[in-house]
Amino acid sequence: MKSFVRLVVVLAALVCVLGTSAEATIVDFVSTDAAVEFNIGTNSMTIRLTNTGTVSAIANTLTGVVFTFSVTPPAETLTGASAAGTATCTGMGSATSCSTNATPVSASGSSPFGWTLAVSGSTDALQAGGGSFKPDGIVNSTIVASGKDGLGNANHNPYLLGPVTFTKTFGTPAPANLTVTAVTFDFGTDPATETAHLAPAPEASTMFLGGTGVILLGYAARKRFLPRSA
Repeated sequence: MKSFVRLVVVLAALVCVLGTSAEATIVDFVSTDAAVEFNIGTNSMTIRLTNTGTVSAIANTLTGVVFTFSVTPPAETLTGASAAGTATCTGMGSATSCSTNATPVSASGSSPFGWTLAVSGSTDALQAGGGSFKPDGIVNSTIVASGKDGLGNANHNPYLLGPVTFTKTFGTPAPANLTVTAVTFDFGTDPATETAHLAPAPEASTMFLGGTGVILLGYAARKRFLPRSA
């Protein structure tokens, strides 16, 4: 029994440490039709964009994200990106036909897939087409069944199948308190915008209680089903 108690204590400490670390470096924002995960490290960070809405028109393509840091970050350089695949549409109006290719793709450099980063103080704008919002907007698999209005326009093709993860590096180590405080998503080429809100993260104490519960259930089952020693 003493060894079991020691195991619970060690696991509790580990969960608390991991929970604190994850909460300090990973920030998630969501809106009605998009989600973004910021994974902020000392020397670099990633931005993972997902289009969660129904893609039936160009206005539904995710074409940018504007976000504000808690403090002014060090000098930033966009270095690459990866996507879950690509999508292509042809035709016009109701005759539009869209297909997806789930083969992952990647790009390197300061304008991966034509997306570029513009920095103004503590605010960053990451946008498709160097700020023209086309091509390579981010979509999802709903484009196959729902894709119609304007999506076959050659100037907007191809599209990126999300999630799409962008990587950027810092010129100097980022401050420990660097986080993201506000996010706005761009859709289409006008563009329309959606303001995101911070996604709730599980508390370390909740993680501990859940993990401890599983351990205790396992211990109870062991006591119940293992034969008692004579």
